Amino acid sequence: MDNTSKNRNKKEDEGLYNIPLPLPKNSSLLKQNVKEVPGNAATGTVSSVMCLLSIKATGHNYVRKMMRRYNSTVFRMNFFGTRITVCDDEGMQSLFTEHLVKKEPRFGSLVVNRKVYRGLIPFEYTNGYDHDQKRDFMVDYLHCVKKDWDTQYLLLTVDEEFRTIGDRLLQNDDFEDVLSNAMCNIISRSLLGCCLDYSQVRIWFQHVLVPVFKLDKWDSKPGVDATEHLAKEIEESPIGIMLMSKGKKHEFSKNEILMELLAMVLFNAHRSNSGAVISAMIYLQQLTEEQLNLLKTEATKLLNGKCSINSLVHIENFLMEILRLHPPAKSIFGIATQNFTMESQCGFFSVKEGELLCGDLYWTLRNPKVFVDPDTFVFDRFTKMPELKKYMCAFGGNYYDNIKSFHKCIGQHFSMTLLKMCICHLMFCEYEPSCEPKWTGRKITRIPASDKPFTVHTFEYRRETSGPRGARAPVDINEFLVETEVETFDYESEDGSM
Repeated sequence: MDNTSKNRNKKEDEGLYNIPLPLPKNSSLLKQNVKEVPGNAATGTVSSVMCLLSIKATGHNYVRKMMRRYNSTVFRMNFFGTRITVCDDEGMQSLFTEHLVKKEPRFGSLVVNRKVYRGLIPFEYTNGYDHDQKRDFMVDYLHCVKKDWDTQYLLLTVDEEFRTIGDRLLQNDDFEDVLSNAMCNIISRSLLGCCLDYSQVRIWFQHVLVPVFKLDKWDSKPGVDATEHLAKEIEESPIGIMLMSKGKKHEFSKNEILMELLAMVLFNAHRSNSGAVISAMIYLQQLTEEQLNLLKTEATKLLNGKCSINSLVHIENFLMEILRLHPPAKSIFGIATQNFTMESQCGFFSVKEGELLCGDLYWTLRNPKVFVDPDTFVFDRFTKMPELKKYMCAFGGNYYDNIKSFHKCIGQHFSMTLLKMCICHLMFCEYEPSCEPKWTGRKITRIPASDKPFTVHTFEYRRETSGPRGARAPVDINEFLVETEVETFDYESEDGSM
């Protein structure tokens, strides 16, 4: 794209996000300023196919095209059904509000294969009492894990797994798969106390989410068998024993507990964190020597036990910029439960009960009204303007929201902690990409910052010290089985950040 086109697109986007807003102070003025959502998305099979082909060809850029067409960050489009698509922070708040919008259990054209998931749906895609009860249980579980597996143990686990990547790469040249294996081991060791069989994890991922139009004819047996294998490993793990005991008190079946754990460890933690680590590897190669030194200084202090995880200012802000540009979840889907007025940066819009909605996190996090030069990686963006963190919705909810809020990922704190530790260890790694990674925004299903799989010729972990001193394993399992109620936990770090 030439400079003229870039400048024109930049001006179009700035104008789009900076439309003057009416700010009514009472209900009569509000009613006067409410307007219909622009766009007249056609319905029917032909229209749906044409939309899918456009999305496949241009990915996220198709949504930007629709924003420009309607000159609005809220519009209708045929996105797996005619739905209101929202691309700004103010409008996104409606999708985060439980009494206005209920969750839709899908990922674009993908749905949960209930045969593989034993007839259930992960609680984060359910609504109402069942969702609230399971969420409370899983938050309490994470509370137990956080108390009994300290930071030093997690650091040691990352250290041990990173040391195996180079040797595994000699046997498997698919670097993303090798890294996913290491991340799966780190996460399952930390959250379950054991390593899950990665060969079964790989099969499970191939069958747990399937295209809705292929669901009826999908051969689910390999996925069902993988579920049986992995569920047995979780049930027999040290923390699995504890959870069976705690689950009885919450009146959950063993099947429900095992499936929620499987979803949390694999579906939520494994894929999203692996993608973020790959993105970090890509952006580390673009930093200046001065920027790298800032990160390495913090990493050295943490790994030598000279500072806490909460003091990694530059590493955290580097990570935040990565998650802004490449959020683990690109979109969230919902259904309006009542008539309401949506407030957005482009005005007030009328939403009818039963209408389908899509919150586009990808473009919300590239909003030029909030983030200057939004498509560009800026190393110190959040260092210079830490207040921007309140606009970060990369974890499916506002960054500072309580962990028990409607759409919020309960693993945000764990993921941020783990990813900061991984970046610390990457500062002591040497790797040579096979080719220069490029990101065009066309691969809508890719989490990492590259259109094609990231590959390296070699990977070597060069830190001499084998992990931090004083690392400890979990406490005696009997301590988990004490029949006491687990206290409510908002999962905030010591400094109040999530």
